[in-house]
Amino acid sequence: MIVVKLYGGLGNQMFQYAVGRQLSLIHNTILKYDDGFFQYNNDTTITRREFELNVFNTKITKASNQELNQFLNKSRVRKRLEHYFPFLETHHLIHEKFHPFDPNVLLAKNNTYLSGYWQSEKYFTGCRAELLQEFILKQPPGRNCKALEERCRKNNAVAIHIRRGDYVSRKANTEYHGVCSLEYYYKAIQLIGSKMQTPPELIVFSDDMPWVKEYFKPGMEFYCAEENTGLQSVYDLYFMSLCRHNVVANSSFSWWGAWLNTHRDKIVVAPKQWYATDTIDSSQIAPEAWIRI
Repeated sequence: MIVVKLYGGLGNQMFQYAVGRQLSLIHNTILKYDDGFFQYNNDTTITRREFELNVFNTKITKASNQELNQFLNKSRVRKRLEHYFPFLETHHLIHEKFHPFDPNVLLAKNNTYLSGYWQSEKYFTGCRAELLQEFILKQPPGRNCKALEERCRKNNAVAIHIRRGDYVSRKANTEYHGVCSLEYYYKAIQLIGSKMQTPPELIVFSDDMPWVKEYFKPGMEFYCAEENTGLQSVYDLYFMSLCRHNVVANSSFSWWGAWLNTHRDKIVVAPKQWYATDTIDSSQIAPEAWIRI
């Protein structure tokens, strides 16, 4: 059994699922999740989240309290015994050391509990085929999205994700994450356009479309994807993945939109400055094939 602790929004939960799925395949065992963070989190400084992986065809079930206790509530005597006699340890606990990628995680034994964000594809490149099948939405988009889907399937479609939301509404998030500048988006669009044979058709996805309409001026026409809002916003992930190329924000949501894009000739541009602070090593968040500016 592999257990992953889930927290954060959908994109973060997808990273946590992915590393757990990789280890579950290595050990040919079941994957379970701990959703205690969503149930007991009372921190008002962070955005309230819920379990969201059930929108996909994921192969994961909830761990029981009894199963979690084997990892998280060992007695002092048991901890001391395992410290001096490691061979007695049957249930293992791994806390992420935070960026960058730690290859030792993939050497984890069976019956391991994982706590972290795991934001690097290097944790799960071995199961890309499985993830592409399991990150398929259970429910298809509504009929109102037919025109958007046709637009995204065009050969010159470029998905632009502009993440604002709680990145700007909460001071702590602004100081930690920051937001991508307009200059970043304009440079990314110019770079992708220079590599295309036909002018790009820009499709903008955002959690703050009024801001986009007022301030986003790329020098060419663009389409605002406003078909999905609220609980339906998950469909934006699907539509971003359909586009030929992607410009991602410093957001795990658009990261997955680009990663799930299966076009072999895709161009993905990601921000070099992933966090507002320089104290975090984010050098391995973006896959090596992506262009960072």
